[in-house]
Amino acid sequence: MASSAAVLEGGGILQHEPLQCLQEYRLLVPEVGVGNSRLHVAARLGRHDMIAEAVAMGEMVNVCNFDGVTPLHEACAWGQTECALTLLLAGADVNARNIDAATPLCDASSRGSIDCVRLLLERGASINPWAVNVSPLHEAMLAGRWEVALILIAAGAELEKMDCHFGTPLHVAASLGDVNSVKVLLNSGANVNATKINETALHMAARKNDVTLISLLLEYGADAAMRNNTGQKPRDLLATSKSDFQECAAVFSWYESHPKTLLQICRLSIRRCLGLKGLSCVQDMHLPSPLKTYLQYGQCGSKSTCVYKNLT
Repeated sequence: MASSAAVLEGGGILQHEPLQCLQEYRLLVPEVGVGNSRLHVAARLGRHDMIAEAVAMGEMVNVCNFDGVTPLHEACAWGQTECALTLLLAGADVNARNIDAATPLCDASSRGSIDCVRLLLERGASINPWAVNVSPLHEAMLAGRWEVALILIAAGAELEKMDCHFGTPLHVAASLGDVNSVKVLLNSGANVNATKINETALHMAARKNDVTLISLLLEYGADAAMRNNTGQKPRDLLATSKSDFQECAAVFSWYESHPKTLLQICRLSIRRCLGLKGLSCVQDMHLPSPLKTYLQYGQCGSKSTCVYKNLT
C-alpha cells in the first residue's frame, strides 16, 4: 500500500496520496522552465475541472509555451478528450500551430486517440493544414495508427500530401515496414508509384528486404523498373547479405518475367478510372459482391480464378 504524505494547508494537516500531492502541486505552480501554464499541466493530467476553473478566472486558453504548444495541443497529445472539449468550448483555436507547424489534430493522430481525432474534426479542424512538413495523416503513419488513418482518409485527407523529409504517407508506411498501414493507403487509392527524390515505396521496401511488402506493392501495380536519382531500380537496393535476399530476388524475377494478367490490368484500370472518391464508395455500388472483392484486393486475388468463375 502506498504511504501517504502530509500537506500543511490552512493550518491543518491533510492526508493525500503522493501522486495526488504532486499533481496538485504541479497544477498550482506553472512549469516555468518550458513555459507551460497551469492550463498545459491540467490538460496533460486530464483535469478538465481545473481547466474550467482557470478559464473562469481569466486564464488565456490559447497561451503557448516556448515551443508554441497550446493547452489544446497538450490535451490531444495525451489523449485527454474531455480536456480538449473543455478547451474548445472555451474558445481554443482548433488549428493552432506549434513551432513545428503541427496542429492539435497532428498530435491526436500521432497519439492514436480516435475520440480526440473525431472531436477535432467535428469542431472544424483542418484535415490538410498547409505546411511543407508532416500532415495529420503522416503523423498517423509514423505512429502506425492505421485505424486513425481510416478516419482521416474518410474525412478527406490528401493521400499524396508531400512532406519535405518523409515524402508521401505511403513512403512513411513503407519505410517502417507497416503492412497494415500500406494496405489502408493503397486500398484508399494512394499512388503506388509516387516518388520522393525519384524513389517509390517499392525502393524503400527493397532496402528493407521486406518480401511481404515487396509482393504487396507489386500486386498493386508498383513499377519495378523505376529508377531513383542514382539510376537504381528497386531490385538493385536489396541487401545481398541478408538471409531473405534470395526470396526477395525471386519475387522480383517472377514479376519481371510474367506480364500482368488481364484480370490485373482490368483491376488497375478500373481503380484508376474510379479515382479516390469512387474507390471510397465501392461498397455502396450496385455491383456483385465478388466484383467488389476483386476491386478491393480481397481474397480473390489476381493469381486465382475465383472472381472470373463467379462472374461468368
